[in-house]
Amino acid sequence: MTFTLHRLLHKPFACLIGMAVLGCGSSHAADITLHASAIDAGLKQEIFRTGGRYLLSGDLESCSYAYLEKPATSLRGGRIHLRMHFSAQVGVAGASGCVGHVEAFWVSVSGRPFLRGEVVGITDLRLEEGSDAVGPLLENFLAANLPRVINVNLRQELTRILTGNSPPYKVSLPRLDLRGLSAERDALRLEFDFSLEGR
Repeated sequence: MTFTLHRLLHKPFACLIGMAVLGCGSSHAADITLHASAIDAGLKQEIFRTGGRYLLSGDLESCSYAYLEKPATSLRGGRIHLRMHFSAQVGVAGASGCVGHVEAFWVSVSGRPFLRGEVVGITDLRLEEGSDAVGPLLENFLAANLPRVINVNLRQELTRILTGNSPPYKVSLPRLDLRGLSAERDALRLEFDFSLEGR
């Protein structure tokens, strides 16, 4: 089960589409607002699934590991910020347990959401807080998970929702105009116009 904006926004999208079909209009302006709390809930359910942790490397049962936990999202200044707690141990097993070095500190990364055609994505990734030494581990984490969280083709997702409802007629989305995307006041807001047809 992947975690995407479609997954977070399935019910709002479905409600908007339902109102559009029932209203029988040809064109509708709409906006979807995704609050930081919803992103946090999705992160915890879909990515930080192992006791609230995401394992970056190693094995938690061994003496060498690195993991992230306690994700918290904020949206401000046109950017999405993700703050997490990083913990790591590099050691070897000794007679009395693990012997080695332990690190624990907060890290924060941010990115700028963008609209390109009908695709919502994120770019301009930055390490805002934490040690540069964990940069490669965070890059791997972002590369593996960020596309699942943010990158979405809005037309494809809307079409998937429409066909998933299995109406007794063919539904199409002949027009979709993305108007704007903002990340302010702990909310990601997408504004768009669309037309629906049922035949």
